[in-house]
Amino acid sequence: MRLLLNACFGRVVERTLLQVGHDVVFAPDRGLGDADDSRILALAHGERRICITLDDGFKSPAWPAELTIASHPGIIILRITDQKMDTYAQILLRFFKATQGQDLADTIFVLRRDGYEQRTQSGIIWVPVQLL
Repeated sequence: MRLLLNACFGRVVERTLLQVGHDVVFAPDRGLGDADDSRILALAHGERRICITLDDGFKSPAWPAELTIASHPGIIILRITDQKMDTYAQILLRFFKATQGQDLADTIFVLRRDGYEQRTQSGIIWVPVQLL
């Protein structure tokens, strides 16, 4: 899976995802360490990467002109208060296992300990699954 990790994550998360075969780009490696959400989304869109972040502002982002809510590769927001990078990595691995084979495009996922919200233009669905 093609992923873009926002600057709020560390190398532990990047390495973990790389080790299991994901194609991962860390936003600071592209000069986007302090970039606003629209620049992060533009890169994710341009490279067809799912954006992974801790930034709650991505739930209703200021979409760049070339991007709409119905045309993005997917956004994953972690809403877990643990704040340990190895915990975030394990949560993402469990999420990807739970959604294996599912098209994540055009959807915003908000991950919590006991499941995730799946937000699309047609509404919000709660999916209970133990992520932590």
